[in-house]
Amino acid sequence: MNSAELNCKSLMIGDLVSYNGTPIKVENIHGDCINYSPDIPYVQEEFFIDIADVKPITLTLEILERNRFELRDGFLYHRIDEKPHHYDFKLRNEGVFSSEGYTLECGIYHLTIRYVHELQNALRLCGLDELADNFKSKE
Repeated sequence: MNSAELNCKSLMIGDLVSYNGTPIKVENIHGDCINYSPDIPYVQEEFFIDIADVKPITLTLEILERNRFELRDGFLYHRIDEKPHHYDFKLRNEGVFSSEGYTLECGIYHLTIRYVHELQNALRLCGLDELADNFKSKE
């Protein structure tokens, strides 16, 4: 996906994208523009930018680990609660070795996920809104 392929149909409010190399969170979508508030203390202004000026953030093992995904037996798992072996979401660990991305396995469905916003959308579809909305791309 290049920036021309990143469009308003592929984004949701709360998704993380990159603008001039800085991760930003989409706060609203207006036609071909998105708006966001910069993470700067005492600045309450909203900024509008053209969708063509943002890029997707490539999903990496480091980003997944920062968001409490655990690597076990070739899969990256996210724990739903503190019970041992109780996981709510798993990705096949192909992204570490391949540019093809990670494979989300959910029942009989297999979905390739390459970018942070795609994973956030999948998390929301699985009812994991809190994880999706608080996803971290940087420390």
